[in-house]
Amino acid sequence: MKTAKSLLVCAAFLAPGAVLAEEVTCESTGGRRVECDMNTRGEVRLVRQLSKTTCIQDTNWGLNRSSIWVDGGCRGVFASGDA
Repeated sequence: MKTAKSLLVCAAFLAPGAVLAEEVTCESTGGRRVECDMNTRGEVRLVRQLSKTTCIQDTNWGLNRSSIWVDGGCRGVFASGDA
């Protein structure tokens, strides 16, 4: 029974049309701007800040067509999709 429940849960996550979540760690070191490859279609959000510097969207982190960028000491884990 436990196996059947696990398979059902996995099947629900892999249903047709489901968007798989992606998480990327992106870190600005030395205050420099860094770009990190990521699928930026749909919602992208900061899920865990790693720096003492507060990460503020469109100030020291943001989105490009196929990447996120961080600057000014922002370091964090960013998620797109359903993460």
